[in-house]
Amino acid sequence: MDKTDDNADRFQITELFMAQADVNRCFFGCIKRSEDKDGNPCVFSRIDMPNGLLFASAPDSHQLGENMDEMCIHIMDYGLHDDAGKYIEIYAGSFFLN
Repeated sequence: MDKTDDNADRFQITELFMAQADVNRCFFGCIKRSEDKDGNPCVFSRIDMPNGLLFASAPDSHQLGENMDEMCIHIMDYGLHDDAGKYIEIYAGSFFLN
C-alpha cells in the first residue's frame, strides 16, 4: 500500500457557514465548493434548523449567504414549510399533488 493514499484520507477541511434571520436567530452548517460540468464555481450549503433542514446552492458564497438569510426569514417568520400541501388518496395510498 502506498503511503500517499493513506495520507489522503487523514484530513478533511470543513468550512462552516451561517444563516441568520436576525441577530438572535443564527444557524450554522457546512459549505462545500465544487464546479459544474462547464467549470463554473458552485457552492452548496446544508444548515440544520429547529424545524428541518435548509439546502441552497449559488455561484459564490456572497450570493449563497443572501439566499440562505432570506430563506431562513421565510421559514421562521412566515411559515414557509408549515403547509404540507395537498394529497389525494388512491387505493389506500396518499399521493402528493404538485
